[in-house]
Amino acid sequence: MPNKEKMTPKSRVLSAIYGGRVDRAPVGGVTASVTHALMDEVGVSFPEAHTDPEKMAKLAAASYEILGFDTIKVPFSVWNLTGALNMPMDWGTRNKWPDGKKIIYTDPSEITVPSDLLERESTSAVIEAIKILRRKYPDVCIVGTVMSTVTQSYNLFGTENIMRMIATAPDKMKEICRILKEPVVEYAQAQVRAGIDVLDFADHATGGLISAETYRDIVMPVHKEILSRVECPLVLHICGKTDDRLDYIIEAGFPCFNIDTAVNNYQAKYLAKDRISLWGGISNINALLMGTPEIVREETYHALDAGFEVVGVECTVPLQVKTENLIAIVEASKSYDYSRRDGQMLADFGRGLARAAARSGNDNLLAEFAKTLVKTA
Repeated sequence: MPNKEKMTPKSRVLSAIYGGRVDRAPVGGVTASVTHALMDEVGVSFPEAHTDPEKMAKLAAASYEILGFDTIKVPFSVWNLTGALNMPMDWGTRNKWPDGKKIIYTDPSEITVPSDLLERESTSAVIEAIKILRRKYPDVCIVGTVMSTVTQSYNLFGTENIMRMIATAPDKMKEICRILKEPVVEYAQAQVRAGIDVLDFADHATGGLISAETYRDIVMPVHKEILSRVECPLVLHICGKTDDRLDYIIEAGFPCFNIDTAVNNYQAKYLAKDRISLWGGISNINALLMGTPEIVREETYHALDAGFEVVGVECTVPLQVKTENLIAIVEASKSYDYSRRDGQMLADFGRGLARAAARSGNDNLLAEFAKTLVKTA
């Protein structure tokens, strides 16, 4: 039975980001949700949509018009700000994502931030696309994007060089982040003025590249400052395993985290509790690319059972994903029985205790745990 909708997409997303009441869980993409099928349906394709504001807006709007998402997200690439920071760009093809042509810096003293940063082709296109979308979709949640200082450092200096610098010259990495946070804030605030409701604040501070301690000591202070200066809700996105740094992400002050399914949905919510809202829960590969609408619906139900505030993609959607699989996320959110959430969580928790009791040979595990609840109540 579909849930009766009483909220606009924008109010639904904004409320969920801060853990508030909603008529149903919003569905959306913090990262790009563009596919070949959507390009064909709206008649706009890469690479033109990366730098042409009209085409960017038209393709981005497909997530709302065709998929039924509560969000419209621009741009699609991680390179738009880097392109404005003097990087020679290859904007790719219909089948190939953009990429920088070469590493341009080896030392933080070499970094130059152009005075016309917001007038460069790759940044001005995003700002104009946001204005177009804001005028046309006043009640839809418009999501802007900034790739923050760690990602910018990888793009400009090369990932291996940055990892070596973190290990051998961490003060240089701190200086890179100090310099690059200024164009990050400038670009973010320009998107706020253009009309975004939410900012996808993405940074590749994943466990495979940066330790939790490096996030705490180098990255988190920069994130805290940027959060204090950008005047809209920031949804952090980091790929990969992040459970070891979730406490630091919460300490930084983000209201919402677009978390990768490399962290199990239940584990993620157990760690997050009500300290931060979670966005995502749907696997790009196992569900969206390789699965069926039925598999996607079940994965959506699983994320909702776990307590995710916003359901959607974990990261940029593969271009080959079928439209019906993306629509299935929306269908699942609309048909989900929200009254089952507490019962399902309790049942899964009970099964977990039963498994733990079986492994430990302690049949009184449940009773012992109940005593701890009484003591802490």
